Amino acid sequence: MKPLNGVKVIDLTHMLAGPYAGMVLADLGAEVVKVEPLGSGEMTRGLLKNDPNYSFKNFGAYFLTLNRNKKSVSIDLKNKKGLEVFYDLVRSADVVLNNFSAGVVSKLKIDFENLSSINPKIITCSITGFGETGPHSTRPASVSYTHLRAHETPEHGVCRLLGEKKKGGGGGGGGGGG
Repeated sequence: MKPLNGVKVIDLTHMLAGPYAGMVLADLGAEVVKVEPLGSGEMTRGLLKNDPNYSFKNFGAYFLTLNRNKKSVSIDLKNKKGLEVFYDLVRSADVVLNNFSAGVVSKLKIDFENLSSINPKIITCSITGFGETGPHSTRPASVSYTHLRAHETPEHGVCRLLGEKKKGGGGGGGGGGG
């Protein structure tokens, strides 16, 4: 038995941080149901799909790796009937995981206020690059850009790893972590 057996997670994520979080939860035994847009599905389904070294049955390794152990369903969250199907999933779920840009979950009516009225025990988790509020909250985020912005000094982060020189002549190598 795995530690998260019996936990049901609805995964609305795309790209890296969100699918990775869902993958870890699934690896730990949670039932993870990935909700994808109708049509082409989640955007990473097609990454490397035509590369014989990094694909299997027309799916790229990126998608297959980060979505292993997950179930999948396609739902149009912008459609009233699709939203009703999603709400049915929420009724039996423990967690809803997303990494939409700030404001999207409210616009789609899948925010905590709406979901907790359907399932009072629901836990929502939003993964964002720059938070829900603040001057950069509406910016899309990628791992490298977020990391560089969070660690802009030569003593920390990517600058430290690359060995960029400090102003004044010292090397960027030692000390500090990022």
